[in-house]
Amino acid sequence: MLTIGERMKYTLKSKLQIQTILSLILISLLFGLDSTFAATPKKKNRGQQKSSLEVPLIDKAVLEINKIQNKQPTSLKNSEPIGVFSVKEPQIKITDRSWKYIMGIKIQNFQPTGKVHSSIVGDFDLNNYKNQILPTLEFGMSKKYDEFAPWTDWNAYAQFGYNISKVPLTFQSGYKAPDNTRLNSMRANVGIESQRSLGLDNQPAFFKTGISLGKFFYSQTSMNDLAQFSENFLFGGLNLGITYSVLNNLNLSIDYIFRKSLQNSSLELQTHNLELGLRVIW
Repeated sequence: MLTIGERMKYTLKSKLQIQTILSLILISLLFGLDSTFAATPKKKNRGQQKSSLEVPLIDKAVLEINKIQNKQPTSLKNSEPIGVFSVKEPQIKITDRSWKYIMGIKIQNFQPTGKVHSSIVGDFDLNNYKNQILPTLEFGMSKKYDEFAPWTDWNAYAQFGYNISKVPLTFQSGYKAPDNTRLNSMRANVGIESQRSLGLDNQPAFFKTGISLGKFFYSQTSMNDLAQFSENFLFGGLNLGITYSVLNNLNLSIDYIFRKSLQNSSLELQTHNLELGLRVIW
């Protein structure tokens, strides 16, 4: 299907062809008349002379034809075709973010610490509970600050750790709690850390340090109501560690963790611990 611009060009071309044909017919008629007049002798008046500057009729017709053929519509000069649509390919704009997302998982050896007082059955000594593994999920953000070089990477994160384990509990009276007794341990904390390169040749290794603040929850469930309790307390923490970039967005880390209860409580956290972690940063 022709566009509007192509139709206008086609119409203009047709008009020029019609005008050219009419001009050729006019030339033929004029040429015939001129031949007739040339064959018929005319009387010349005395003093009447033919002007040498007078242009023959055939030459005038040729000039008119040349003007028509060279003439172009002013409306179409220096203008884009009318009715022609152009589709431009969309451009994808890539924004370089100065911050990145963090998602990771960490595991640590965990030993419940402290005592829970009960006026009926005596104290629950958590130090006698078995050692456990506390898995932790981590979510956060990482941002580069060149003005703080060489501490260029700063991370803010939130962590959630949870463990449930079976407890072979025996009361001070010698009575054994039911086998379905469980100890639920949950840790929730936020933290901030910074890291810098260790400066090893071709080794993407970093030293990091940070602080954290959170809350720890102990709760024990059992078919025997006397074996149940629920306690929580605030704690603060300090971590020092090494991070190694396996890939551009995958990091392995090992941290030394120091945590301490911030409340006057009989419950405690394992003060010194090691934590292994895997982070994805994008």
